[in-house]
Amino acid sequence: MTTFLDTVTLANAVQPWWNDQTAGMIGGFAGTALGLWGAMFGVTAGIMVPKGKGKRAIRILVYPMIAVALVALAVGIVAITKDQPRSVWYPLLLLGGILIIQLAWMIPLLEFTLRKIEKRKLEAEELRRS
Repeated sequence: MTTFLDTVTLANAVQPWWNDQTAGMIGGFAGTALGLWGAMFGVTAGIMVPKGKGKRAIRILVYPMIAVALVALAVGIVAITKDQPRSVWYPLLLLGGILIIQLAWMIPLLEFTLRKIEKRKLEAEELRRS
């Protein structure tokens, strides 16, 4: 026999956004895609930055990564506040957290290196003129 309290509890039960298998697939595909994207970013930066080139290409690759990281973190936080199971919020927070941590130290390092190379080019040009 179902009581009124049981009916209300069942009606208010939180349905997971996806199941464990889907969470694994989301984590696997997103992790692979962002890993390849990060590799493309790393190769581009590794080739272009020492030459003092590629500022635009690097920014084209990095800004969407920042957006993806922030969206993943925001959705993960919403999932926690909506009492979603761990299989829903964990891949989102892991993905967003790893990206933010990586970009937080990499972007300032690249900007510093680009400024240093630009300064070196200006000094070389000044030396050639004198």
